[in-house]
Amino acid sequence: MTLRIALLSVAVSLAWPAIAQEEPQVRGRFLTDSIRIGEEAVYVLGATYPQNIDVLFPDSSINTFPFEYARREYFPTVTRNGVSRDSVVYYYRTFEPDSVQTLALPVFVVHERDCTAVYADADSLFLKRILVLPDTARLDAVALKETIAFERIPTSFGWVVASAIAGVVMLLAAGGYAVFGKTIRRHYRMRKLRNNFARFMESYTSNLSRLRESASPEVAESTVSLWKKYLEKLELRPYTKLTTKETIQLIRDDSIRQSLQSIDRSIYGGQTVDVKPFEGLMDFARDKFERKMEEVMHE
Repeated sequence: MTLRIALLSVAVSLAWPAIAQEEPQVRGRFLTDSIRIGEEAVYVLGATYPQNIDVLFPDSSINTFPFEYARREYFPTVTRNGVSRDSVVYYYRTFEPDSVQTLALPVFVVHERDCTAVYADADSLFLKRILVLPDTARLDAVALKETIAFERIPTSFGWVVASAIAGVVMLLAAGGYAVFGKTIRRHYRMRKLRNNFARFMESYTSNLSRLRESASPEVAESTVSLWKKYLEKLELRPYTKLTTKETIQLIRDDSIRQSLQSIDRSIYGGQTVDVKPFEGLMDFARDKFERKMEEVMHE
C-alpha cells in the first residue's frame, strides 16, 4: 500500500502541471537512476490534456528496446476545470549490457481517422556492473623462480594423415549434403514451425483460461500481443508494430476485423471481455500455421 501511494504521488506530479495547457503535455521518467541486468525498472508516464479530447496510453506491443515489458498499473482519470490528467506506471526489465539505456514513451491523441503520437522527453538509466575486475600485479613486483630443468615437449602429431582423413570426411559430408540437403532443410524448417506453434498454443490457451476466470483487460491485451508476435515470426511481417486498424487492413479478413474490433471495445471501451473473439484469433493462427507447413512441404 505504501509503494502504491508513493507511485500515485509521483504520477500526480508528472500528470498535473502548475498551469493547465491548451495542448497535451506528456511527462515520463524512471523512479531510479540505475539498474542491474534483470531487475525491474519503474517508469511513470503522465499526460495532461483538455477534457474534450481522447488520449490513449501505449500497450505492451510498443517497441521499448532495450527494455522488455513486464506489467503496468493504471490510475483513474481525474478532471478539474476542463483539464484531465491520466497516469500509468510501467514496469520494465533489461538484459542488454549497454552502460546507459534510454526510454521515451508516447501517448496517442485520437482523431477521427488516425492518432497523433506525443512523446515525453527521454529518460535514462545507468547499468550497475556486478563483475569486479581482479587485482593485478606489476611484473617487476612478482618474484620469479629460475630453473634449468629440462621440459619434455610432446612429439609432433601425424598432421598429414589427419589432414587426409579430415579431407575425406569433409568430401563425404559435402556429397551427402548435395544429395540430401534439400530434404534436411525442409525437415528442419517443418520441425521448427511445429515447435513454435506448440509453444504459442500452450501460452495462448493458458491466457484463454485466465480470461475465462477473470476477464481482465490486461490479460486480454497480453493475449492479443502474444497472437501478433506469433504471426510476426511466422510470416515475417511487423504485426507487433501495427495498430488494430493497420492489422485489419493487412490481413483483410472480415472475421478477424470483427474479432479485433470487439477486443478493442472490451479493452479500451470498458465492455465485458468475451472469450469468443480470442478463439477466432487462435483459429486464424492455426490456419496460417497449416498453410505454412503445406508451403514448406512442397518447396
